Amino acid sequence: MAKPPYLEMGVVVSFSEIFNSPATLEGAREILAHYKREAVLLVLAKLSAALRIWFRPDYQKDNGLARDVFKNARRADAHSMAGNPSRLFFTRLGVLATARLALGTCNRQEASDITEPQQAAHVLACCLMMNELTSSTAPPTGVADLLVHQLANHNAMAHYDFRADLLRSLEIFERNRTLLVNQPGTVDLEAEFRSVTGLSPRQFIGLCLVIGAPYRMMDAGSLISDDPTFFIDKNRFANMKISDAELTSFFGTVARTASQLAEYLPTRGERPLADTTVFQSWPVIRTEGIERYYCCDLASLMDKTGRGLYWTLFGAADARTKGKLGGTYGRAFEAYLHDCVQRAGFAPDSYIDSPRFSDGAEVCDGLFIDGPRIILCEYKSSVLTAEAKLSGRLDLLEPDLRKKFVTGDADGRKGIAQLSRSIERLLNGDPVTGLPSRNWSMLQPVMVCLEDAMLCPGMSGYLNDQFDRAPLKRRSRVRIAPLTLIDIERFEDLLPDMKAFGFGTLLEDYYRAHMRNAGGHDQLVAFRRRNIPFLDDKPEPPDEKESAFRRFFADLGAGLFDESTGAV
Repeated sequence: MAKPPYLEMGVVVSFSEIFNSPATLEGAREILAHYKREAVLLVLAKLSAALRIWFRPDYQKDNGLARDVFKNARRADAHSMAGNPSRLFFTRLGVLATARLALGTCNRQEASDITEPQQAAHVLACCLMMNELTSSTAPPTGVADLLVHQLANHNAMAHYDFRADLLRSLEIFERNRTLLVNQPGTVDLEAEFRSVTGLSPRQFIGLCLVIGAPYRMMDAGSLISDDPTFFIDKNRFANMKISDAELTSFFGTVARTASQLAEYLPTRGERPLADTTVFQSWPVIRTEGIERYYCCDLASLMDKTGRGLYWTLFGAADARTKGKLGGTYGRAFEAYLHDCVQRAGFAPDSYIDSPRFSDGAEVCDGLFIDGPRIILCEYKSSVLTAEAKLSGRLDLLEPDLRKKFVTGDADGRKGIAQLSRSIERLLNGDPVTGLPSRNWSMLQPVMVCLEDAMLCPGMSGYLNDQFDRAPLKRRSRVRIAPLTLIDIERFEDLLPDMKAFGFGTLLEDYYRAHMRNAGGHDQLVAFRRRNIPFLDDKPEPPDEKESAFRRFFADLGAGLFDESTGAV
């Protein structure tokens, strides 16, 4: 019997069920206005570190703290939800949204420091308010509305192993010239990064890891005492082979004072309450008046070691360079995945990179041949805008989603439109260069995505609603499978199994177990090894990612530290 799917379920606690009064933006602002901006941010940063909300929820610690600070916290247990799911008081989104609100609210001259537990409890109550206020208020009437309701919290969760993201992003930056073979209209990502930050991508990543290391170890601590170990100054880097100028460049890239962040927010115009990208840009806070720092959100700092490298470069580049970055990164991302498939040992007759019809028209980004099956893959480095993902409004999400993953734009078809057109041509018998003529039994469309939002429950259902298979099915007896979404990390992890057992075999087994009976062919669980029953009794391939990360750390120690100091 197949193992049950891996699901991690929890239900967020709202302010109203604990305090028996509605959460309001005015109420949250009134509470926060009593305290100094720096004091509020520090309490929230310590909360984030103590509960490790940057990682996976620790329900026991979360509930324990809530019962310590809220006398009515046990009201959260009095519910009639099916399955008796765990309750979560402090979410990453709620904490960061409170911090963002404090930036614009805490500006009174008479505001006080936070020196008493009850004062800290007031700030924590605002986190519960933001749990409610950042959610969509529109009633869900279909899969698209359900998607909108979930996206903000889904976006704030930790979805990937930062080690894999780090290694992938570093390789793309350091090898993009090799991967792209000097394609016209592209830029050297590594050189541009060094130009705008004063550091190589590898140096920048190393310093982020050094900053983040102590926060990864924290599991408790006072929310109000001035714990010196929570802060960072340049003395921490005394034994490192890095100059003061390079340190200044690094902190100038990742850190701002609370007042600088407050001054920056109005320049962004009206933004959704759930838009906490200000802390994604600057996850380190500099203490006013002195060179002392602390990390306010470790997840955002770790993101800068991976896919955030691109956004760090984009944020600092001039307009001319920005115009080339998206195309460069997209092409490098696609070339990187072709390279991954080749390194996994796929034979030339089982994978075609950048396949084209005989007239030169593009088929898809990568095409796998698995016996009588063809798997058409689109490799998507596109990301949705913060406003689209976090507004809680379908009218803002849908245009961006359709442009990048469904229809495309003036530059051509993208996503579903590209896959649909290519499937139509394949059914018509149009030849593909390098693809043998054969009686195919099934065509299986896949999107491999960098964007975390594409794995949100409801997203696959929405996209499959846009993927109209009915006219394609009428053309041929060849089966057309629903679209399957795969995140980049799982795609990389499963390449050895795809080679050993067949990509199409794994897709079909996953579909039977998890998508066939789901309304709208939605993926309620991700396409990953533990959710593919066929692989339950198969040995797991070696964890090459762990070996590669150990080599990276060894190189990091040699590059940043004297031999007598050792690795990080």
